[in-house]
Amino acid sequence: MSASAFRRLLFEISKQLKDLDNIKQIVYTCSSEGWLAEGSETYNIQVNPEDDTSNLLMKLFTDLEGHGNLAIDNLEVVKDLLENVEEWHLRDKVEKFEQQRKDFNTLLKEVIPKLERRNNLQQLISLCDDKLCEDVIPNITDVRTLFKELQQKNLLDPGKLCILENILDETGEQDLLASLQTFKNKCEKERDSRRRKGNSTFNVRNESAVSHFC
Repeated sequence: MSASAFRRLLFEISKQLKDLDNIKQIVYTCSSEGWLAEGSETYNIQVNPEDDTSNLLMKLFTDLEGHGNLAIDNLEVVKDLLENVEEWHLRDKVEKFEQQRKDFNTLLKEVIPKLERRNNLQQLISLCDDKLCEDVIPNITDVRTLFKELQQKNLLDPGKLCILENILDETGEQDLLASLQTFKNKCEKERDSRRRKGNSTFNVRNESAVSHFC
């Protein structure tokens, strides 16, 4: 998953956590476990009923990141916090994010060595140089650096695979294209499943609202 998907995940968690006692427990746990830097904005902050708890939690996540206890590939603290307050559906979402991230990284670990063995870095750069700033191209010394740059520019992630697909097609890596297609199919199935679940929840809420109105 991408950096933007990581941010969406944290935002969704902050919006769905509503129970004030659970939020107080989360803040207390972060401070008492040393997961927040003393003096940070949310260290030992008091949580009041009139507070914008969503904004408070987003600040908490920022402070966790600043103290090195939260990152796109380091979500153990968030999982522990959600488990402690028994927010299982949110914890499941974090685990799904982790799994897709793991699958994507596994795909890249298969792709990068094979492209490096082709020894055609300049060809690969030329296939995406219109997406790269001229001043960074001299610093791209291998395939791994190229992919890292594409990821930093939000051009390569589980939801944005066109540039990788084009690279593999132009270099004739049919076996890697097959692996990429398998990954895409899995992602599409998961999106369809979430979409159906979301539509089902929406319909149930609407039916409940209509029934109550009648």
